Amino acid sequence: CRVGERMLVVLSPGSEEARPHPFWSAVEGALAASGFPTSGAPVVENLVADGGGSVGPWKVPAHAQKIVEPQPERTSWDAGATPLPDREKHSYSELALRLQCPLSWTLQYVLDLQAGRSATLPEIHTLRGTFAHAVLEEVLGDGPLPDPEKAEKRAAEVFDQRLRSDAPVLAGPGQEGEARDLRSAVSEAARLLVERLQAAGCTHVKMEMPIDARVDGLVLDGFVDCVGSDKKGPVAVVDIKSGSHGQRRDQLAEGRALQLAVYQKGTGAGEGGYLIVNRRTLLAPKGSLLANGGDHRVEAVQGPEVSEAWRKLLTLLAKADDWIKDPRRIPVRPLLDPESDPDGLTDLVNPRELDWREDDRPHVCKYCSYGALCGRDGRD
Repeated sequence: CRVGERMLVVLSPGSEEARPHPFWSAVEGALAASGFPTSGAPVVENLVADGGGSVGPWKVPAHAQKIVEPQPERTSWDAGATPLPDREKHSYSELALRLQCPLSWTLQYVLDLQAGRSATLPEIHTLRGTFAHAVLEEVLGDGPLPDPEKAEKRAAEVFDQRLRSDAPVLAGPGQEGEARDLRSAVSEAARLLVERLQAAGCTHVKMEMPIDARVDGLVLDGFVDCVGSDKKGPVAVVDIKSGSHGQRRDQLAEGRALQLAVYQKGTGAGEGGYLIVNRRTLLAPKGSLLANGGDHRVEAVQGPEVSEAWRKLLTLLAKADDWIKDPRRIPVRPLLDPESDPDGLTDLVNPRELDWREDDRPHVCKYCSYGALCGRDGRD
C-alpha cells in the first residue's frame, strides 16, 4: 500500500521451497518496473512482534510457538516383532528399493504411504524423460517395426503435436533451445531404436509390454519400455533413459544391470540394452545382437553377462531380507557407512550411486518421498 511517498510491502512467511503467490508476483513486477527495491520486504508477523512498523487498519494476532526439532536421522527403525507382509509379485523398482533402502520399501509397499499429487512438480530433467518416452511409445506402439526414416520423421511430428499439452514447461519462454534439442534427440533416438532392433533380427516391437512370469521362485510383474520380437517371441528388451549414460555403462561393465536382468528374465528375451536419448546412443553388452554391424551410435560395453545381476539378486535376497521376518531393526541403508557392507549389497545396487547431477545425495534418496519421516530432509 502507498501512503504519500512511503510504501510498505508485507509478505506472508513461507518455506524456501514454496512458490510465490501469483498476487505477490504481480506486485513484485510492478515494483521492479518502478525502480522500487523488492528484496528485504518485511514479514507481517515480525512487524507485530518487533513493534517496528505499521500494518494499517488490520489486526494481526500473534502468539509464541515452540519450535519442534526435525526428525533426527537414525540408521535403523523398530517396527515391532510382527513379520512384515512380503510381496506376492515383484517389479524391478520394488526389488531395487528393498535392497537400497528397506525403510523406504516398508513405507511405500507395506504402509502404502503416498505423496499428494500436487506435493511436488516434476523437475525438468524428469519431464524430459517422461515426454520423450511418451513420444516414442506413440510412434512405435505395438506392431511391425516401421521404416527407420519414417519413425524418425513421425517422432518429430508427434513431438510438435504433444509438446504444449504434455510438456508445457518446455514450450514456455526461454525454453526454445531446450525443446529444439530434445526434439532432435527424440527423433534420432526413434530411428536408432528401430535400426538396432532390426539388426538384432526383430520384426515387431511392443512398447510398455507387461510382465507376468515366475522365475526362480519369484513372480515378476511390471512393464518393459520396449521389447523387440521375431516370429518365435521376444528377442531384445530396451530400457529408455533420458540421461545417466555413465551410470548405465558402469552397471553393464560391473555386472550390476539389474533392470535389464529383470526385464530379460520376465520376458524371456536373450538381449538387452539401454537407449540413452540425450546422447543418441544405445548401450549394450559386447557381443550383443543389438550391437551388430559396428554402428558408431552403439557403445558395446565389455563386462559379464547381464544374467550375472540376476544371480546376485537371488543371493542377496536370501541374505539381506532378515528385517522382513524381524522388523525390529529395519535398516536405512543410504545412511549407513558405505564401507560397511557385510551382505555385499553395493556389488549389485549402490544406494550412493550418483546420477547425472553428481551431487552428494544418495541416488535412492533423490526420488524418495519420505525424507521428512526418516530425518534426511531435516538434516539437509
